[in-house]
Amino acid sequence: MSTGKFYRLLADPSATSRWYLKAPMDPSGNEVDPRTFTQGVVVRSFPPLIIPLRRSGEAVDFNFCDFDMIVTPAKLNAKLNELVGPAVQRIPATVNARGDQFEILNVCELVDCIDEAKSEFSKWMKTDGRPDKVGEFRMILKLRIDPTAAAGHHIFRVGGWPIALVASEQVKNLFEANRVTGLKYDLVVDNSGHARADSVASE
Repeated sequence: MSTGKFYRLLADPSATSRWYLKAPMDPSGNEVDPRTFTQGVVVRSFPPLIIPLRRSGEAVDFNFCDFDMIVTPAKLNAKLNELVGPAVQRIPATVNARGDQFEILNVCELVDCIDEAKSEFSKWMKTDGRPDKVGEFRMILKLRIDPTAAAGHHIFRVGGWPIALVASEQVKNLFEANRVTGLKYDLVVDNSGHARADSVASE
């Protein structure tokens, strides 16, 4: 069971020379919607996919691609899999046909853990012209996580705001021990109940 602190995983803003990756393509060259892998659910099997470069640069380990789809090295994912088990689904992929062993990391646990009493947010209203979204989160200015709801989970997307990817301190320690690049850790909750997060707008 995970205990202690939880962190939102974000792209490292200091990695200014990094490469940027696009949406995946299947072997026939058809684009696969990257949002398929960002909803916190298990997806159907895919053949090995190709991840084109949006911008060339220095390769990093933890990649936030289009719509925050995650691409990471297969070796790292194997170690993560040992810790988190079925919380992640690994989709084989190559980056720009380089032959490197990368994978799309589909985090397939969705945890309802937003502490609305301590968060600052807005929700879609009827006057916004999106009747399909009324009542859902539109923007979260300050995200706070209920530690009781998050307990027992190591890596997950946040229910109601799946763009937010959260990991336990154990996952953070694993990534740091393996010198994972391209990643920033933003503390969102600890045992004392203190929490904070950056502002993020809905896609």
